[in-house]
Parts: sequence; C-alpha cells; structure tokens
Amino acid sequence: MKILIEKPPNYEELKKIFNIEKSRSVYAYNDIIYNPEAIPLQDHIILHEDVHFKQQKEVGGAEAWWSRYIDNTQFRLDQEIEAYRVQYKFIKNHPNIKSKNKENFLDKIASDLSSSIYGNIIKHNEAKCKIKNYDIK
Repeated sequence: MKILIEKPPNYEELKKIFNIEKSRSVYAYNDIIYNPEAIPLQDHIILHEDVHFKQQKEVGGAEAWWSRYIDNTQFRLDQEIEAYRVQYKFIKNHPNIKSKNKENFLDKIASDLSSSIYGNIIKHNEAKCKIKNYDIK
C-alpha cells in the first residue's frame, strides 16, 4: 500500500456525484490511499481503506469497484458498512480508549455514513445499528 497526497484518478467523476468538495475524505484505489487534504491517517482509517482494497480485488479491480460503487447505492452501502465495522471493531477493542469515546466514535462514523458524502443512503440510527452489526427491528 502506498499513500499519495493527491486526488484519486476518478476525483472529477466523484465530485459530480457526491458532496466531497469540502470533505476531508481519503480514497482507496488499486492499493493506493489518495489523501488530497493530507489528513493524519490513523490506524483505524488505514484499516477501513484496507477493506476497500480487498473489496476492489474481489470484483476485478478499482475501476470495476468504483463503477459499481457509483451506480449502485446498495452495493455502496454494503461496502461501507463492512469497512466501518472493521474500523469500529478496532476502536471498540482498543484498551486505551474510554467507553464514552468509543460511543462518540460510533456516532461520528454513523454520521459520516448517513451524510451526503455517500449520497444520504441510510439514516443515522440505522447506520449505527448496522455498524455495530445489529438489525433495527
């Protein structure tokens, strides 16, 4: 894996579809994390992006994955839930993080997942439950 402080190859296409211009997002693309805003990449973020690398390999590479990700909201949601679960599990199991901070983290990533960055594809409370691996009744 390599990290580049630049926009991913498909940034212009993503910009047309998602509300990313003011986001501090990173992007997985063929074993490269594109980090245009040079945000500090903590371990949990790298784990999240690593899930996307694996997902991309499963569907034939980054171009195929991104195409499905853009066109299919259910695919996008499934891919992000899987990545956010790994990210949350890392935080949840970290011995030096207080319980309150773990819940705040879950709330923040659920807010991210339910935001316009991903096309408002899920409600906040449902995102929290899905990330925690619970189903809403």
